[in-house]
Parts: sequence; C-alpha cells; structure tokens
Amino acid sequence: MKSTFAPIRLMIVAVLFWTACGTDTPAGSSSTAGADSTGMDDVTMMEEVVPVRTAPSCDIPGEVLEGNQLWLPEYDLIAVVKADDTTNDEDYGPGHRLLELYRGSDCERLFRQELKVSGSPDFPYYLGDIQYNKTSGLLGVRGFYDVYVCALADGYTLTGLTPEFRGGRESDDPQSGMIKHLEVWESYLMGYAEDFGPFAFDCGNPEDIEPLLPFAEWQDGETGEFHSMFLVPSDGEIRQAVMPYLDPETGDFQLFPLFERPQAISTNVPNSARNNRFLVLRGAGGNEAVYALDLGTRTRVNLPADVASQPTQQILE
Repeated sequence: MKSTFAPIRLMIVAVLFWTACGTDTPAGSSSTAGADSTGMDDVTMMEEVVPVRTAPSCDIPGEVLEGNQLWLPEYDLIAVVKADDTTNDEDYGPGHRLLELYRGSDCERLFRQELKVSGSPDFPYYLGDIQYNKTSGLLGVRGFYDVYVCALADGYTLTGLTPEFRGGRESDDPQSGMIKHLEVWESYLMGYAEDFGPFAFDCGNPEDIEPLLPFAEWQDGETGEFHSMFLVPSDGEIRQAVMPYLDPETGDFQLFPLFERPQAISTNVPNSARNNRFLVLRGAGGNEAVYALDLGTRTRVNLPADVASQPTQQILE
C-alpha cells in the first residue's frame, strides 16, 4: 500500500514557499484581509524614524569648564561660557565669564559678551539647566551673585538680573546669596541662593523681565531655611503652585508642583496668613475646591469634606 504522507508533505512545503515569496507586505508591517492584489491596502506602515541631531564637533578656542558647553539642537546653537586671554587676571588667573553662541551647522560664532565680575574675578559663571520645555528660547547663566538670561529667539538679547526675595534677606556671611542653582522652567527662570532660598523671574516678555516673588513663605525657626511657595500664572486665574527646593546633601534641585495640573486659584489671602507653615487656598472662577498646603513638607494636606467646608481660620486650627 502506497503512503499518502509524502505528497501531503510536498503540498504543505509548496504552500509555505508560495506564502513566503508571494506577498508584497513589507517587513515590519501588518496587512489585513481587505488587502488588494498590490498588498498595500489596509497596511499599517512603520512610522518613519527621524534621526536625532548629534552635537557638532566645533573647535571652541579658550578654556571651557565641564558643563559649560551646551548643544541646543532646537536652535542649531552651541552655548559656551569660557575664559581666554581677554579675561585673564594677573592675580586671580582665568576669568570664566565670556558667553558665546556658535551656529552648529558651520561653527560660526554669532554672539560674544563678557559678563561682569561676580564676587571675584576668578569666580566662574555657569550655564543654567533647561527643564520641561526646551523650546522656550531662554538660556540662563549664573554667576556667584548675579544672573543673566539670553533670549535665543529674540536676537540674543541678554539681560542681567539680581535675585529678589519676599521680605528681603540679611546676612554677614559672604557665602550667603551665592547662586547654587539656576534653570529654565517654561518661560520662567528658577534658582536657589545659599541661605536665602528660592527665587524666580517671569521671562515671558524678554524685553520686560520681572521678578516673581513667592506668594507665601515660611522660615523654619530651627534651621533658618526658607520654604517659599510661588503661584505661577498660566492663563488668567489659572495657576500652578510650585515650591522649589535644593537638597543640601545631594545638591538636587526640585520644583515640587502641588497640583497635578494648574488650577483656578484665588489670591485673596491676607499677607498676615502667608508667612505660616500651613496655608489654605481656595478656588476661583467656579472652582470651589479648598487646598491645604504644608510649606514645611512641600505637600498638600487632604481635608475631610466636613473640614473643607469650614472657614479658613477653623481649618487652620
């Protein structure tokens, strides 16, 4: 009796061979039963991968400290803070206070400005970090006491700024007020100064940059640390509550936004209530929510419904 398995095996191999070679569906794509003879209808094509622009290799003359050269691919710019012969001091040595901008595509220098001495000729300037929105068009630069912001999309307008604080600051220690961190957050410049705490600038209009003072601030009586809360405007009464903090152990800087998304917040809070550890904010424009904030821990406090319905003073008690 002849075996029928050999012909069956041959038929299976033939079908598999025809299936593998006879389809026009590209690798990495999936087709559906509705495909026509071209094999292209109802085909989900792979998304085109846009290559990430790598930092150009430009020869920057002078001396550049680690972290003081930044590639900004959104603007095809290389930002540099450096020292050269023009800023060398006979007594103090190199002065890292030259801000330069180079075009990445051809390494041509587009901008150069010597920044003023901040603290001492040998105290360097540093480029600020850029967080969250890298297309804000702002570049921050920090010195020992001084801050600059460069509007990259506005002719490289450079503005010198002096940090301001709620209620002022006093200290006999020359280290107090030293700028320890600076970063761009959306259209705002956020920073932190030794002993003085957080500060901020509203850079929405590069021609009229204004300090953004804390809405509320509490100073820890034991450590002397300032806990500052900023209400950052978004649109009309829509605001985000932010509490910048610099970890003294790690040097990590965090903003601590207190809302998942900006909220309509009333600013009708007496000044006498803005210097305590606990603060109550109320919604505005139809937002009836009540927000209790602990400035000491930089967190919101959950309020039971029967407590949230009470007057502010009773909530605080």
